[in-house]
Amino acid sequence: MTAHEIVASQPSRPVHTTLLALVTRLEQVADDESAVVEAVQSLTRSGRVVLTGNFRGCSLD
Repeated sequence: MTAHEIVASQPSRPVHTTLLALVTRLEQVADDESAVVEAVQSLTRSGRVVLTGNFRGCSLD
């Protein structure tokens, strides 16, 4: 799955999760590491994913 497909498949309301849980889940469906990175950045920038834990409020750009 590409980063674009991963982002498109996410629910419209924000998901609150840790960065580790998000990366772990994305690794299960992504084609490669770069797709995971792109998806994490896109999901957090768009507000579809809100990070909790140690990375709460961090910019991942």
